[in-house]
Amino acid sequence: MKKIVLIIDDNAMVRQTLEDRIESMGFDFDSADCQTAATDLLQKRSYDLILLDQELPIKKGKPTHKQVGRNLLVHIRQDANNESTPVIVVTAHDGDDSVAISDLFHNGANYFIHKPQIGMLEEKIRLVMDKQEQKARKPKIAGTSIMSKERPFPGGKLRIREEGIFLDDIRLASTATTIGRILRELCKRTSSGKRRAMSCKELAENLNLARGDKAVAEAVSPFRKTVIEKLREAGFAADEDAVIARGRGGYELAAIVEAESEVVISAASSPPRDPSPEERQQWFITQSEEGKKPSKALYMKKFDQSESTWKRDLKGITPFLEMVGTGAGAYYRPKKKRLGGLSK
Repeated sequence: MKKIVLIIDDNAMVRQTLEDRIESMGFDFDSADCQTAATDLLQKRSYDLILLDQELPIKKGKPTHKQVGRNLLVHIRQDANNESTPVIVVTAHDGDDSVAISDLFHNGANYFIHKPQIGMLEEKIRLVMDKQEQKARKPKIAGTSIMSKERPFPGGKLRIREEGIFLDDIRLASTATTIGRILRELCKRTSSGKRRAMSCKELAENLNLARGDKAVAEAVSPFRKTVIEKLREAGFAADEDAVIARGRGGYELAAIVEAESEVVISAASSPPRDPSPEERQQWFITQSEEGKKPSKALYMKKFDQSESTWKRDLKGITPFLEMVGTGAGAYYRPKKKRLGGLSK
């Protein structure tokens, strides 16, 4: 049997776009253009998914009101047919209003999509459907309910402290790590007060990361998965976009997250930049001159760099140092006395 989606939106063009997308995914759909029409449909059947506009009229032809979508969401969560049906709020408004979005999550929304990011909708729908199927496959244990005890993640405040980065009281990361620096960068706003979406390349350039956009991807990807695990431990259901969301413009701080330090980040608290190749080379040479027998392994551990970066840096080291020994026990020593500094 085909899954069926209820589309609730008063804009005829938006409804048509959503209907086409749902149909192309192989699902059936019903559509409603106001609260009254949606309520009538909800009383007749249960749905596998509901797409809900935030601003709706109570009846067709009447002025729209921002609270109608919220009130309808409350009604859905009290309706016997659809109290556990996933709801994705799809709206053109309040994309930057973390308070309004948090309120929607508190009242039972599972996800939030801003209409300019409508391209992300199919990914969210498939994620919701997969989760529902996983719940349905779980065996029922005698005397227990198969309903998940996890609550939808309502959002929270991101706090940046010397001892770590926290989402309310949940510790997410160390401030000094690459992901800590990325989070600090995403907390900053543009001159117009808008949050920024930044590509991996932009983040790497702003943070002066030696390994470029690869370092950003390697930091963000596991962090997004860690967020899900930590929120589940705290009793919340959330997806990878809960803190760092991924949109067409790149990565950005999720709309449901309020950043404590997003308005002003002083120069004194700016994250340290990665050492330049020349600085890494100079450190290695100084270690040798001080008789500490630096090695490739020591270099890679010290700077957390790849072997290809080591080989590039080695070209600036070999004019001054020579390798002693072979294999894991090899180290470097000075070729000759130097007056200081690297040759230009």
